[in-house]
Amino acid sequence: MLQDGEKLTLGTTVLRLWSTPGHTPGAMSVDLTVFDNGQPYRAFLFGGGGAVDDVPEVERFLAGVEKVERLQDGVQVRIVSHPAMDDQFWERMDRLQTRRPEQANPMVDGDGFRAWIQALKASARRYLDLAQVGR
Repeated sequence: MLQDGEKLTLGTTVLRLWSTPGHTPGAMSVDLTVFDNGQPYRAFLFGGGGAVDDVPEVERFLAGVEKVERLQDGVQVRIVSHPAMDDQFWERMDRLQTRRPEQANPMVDGDGFRAWIQALKASARRYLDLAQVGR
């Protein structure tokens, strides 16, 4: 059983695992270093980012988003579990496949990661606000 914040080493790759319930109660997020042409970048896969439609689930999801928000300093790459979670995913992949050596990696976008976390947080809060009005 993995514990929140525990490190898992696979060869030379170290994964730090975080409990971020939301999409499912047991969802885990992964914090790791990825490399592009030898340059290290901090990457994060938010494992609790799927759609939920129930007040207790959305509250759990919001808690997971807020946890990721506290961990996000220094994150430069967003890894998504489903391409549909990133409306620019396929365009970035196309740019990545055709980029020249002097061009930046389109997957490196720390500001985009932080904006995404803020959008998830705002969406969850809107849902909870609407649910409160409907009670």
